[in-house]
Amino acid sequence: MLGFVGILSPFDAAFHDDLSQLEREPLFLGLRYGNLWQRDLLDDQTRPGFIDAMQRLAATGRTLDSPTPDPRLIKGLIRLTDAVPTLRIVVDHLPSAAVPAGQWADFKRDVMTLGERPNVFAKLAESGVSGLPHHTLARQGRG
Repeated sequence: MLGFVGILSPFDAAFHDDLSQLEREPLFLGLRYGNLWQRDLLDDQTRPGFIDAMQRLAATGRTLDSPTPDPRLIKGLIRLTDAVPTLRIVVDHLPSAAVPAGQWADFKRDVMTLGERPNVFAKLAESGVSGLPHHTLARQGRG
């Protein structure tokens, strides 16, 4: 095994203690957090403690692994990179993004914006999505 990502809630009272324990584990690569499990990354950033938790994660040098991309998640990641620019983020399965009809132009614009952030990476599990210029996220060995 090369490594693993954990699932911790930034709103759990034990978050910082749990993260400290995981930080000592060399195979621990980061946390998974996205719009799954009744979570909403865009809304959660407005709740007390979330940004502090992400700053703490960034300080460990680990990543935020964000699965199941859709337009709302990408907007949330843009806002998060504004709030915590040192946080390394991996957007999982970008080519499989669920984008409703009529939202592609805005989605592509937001993905391009996110792709300009130096600490954002994407898993490109497929060869590409029609019209999505994935070379921007995969530039300079990223992707």
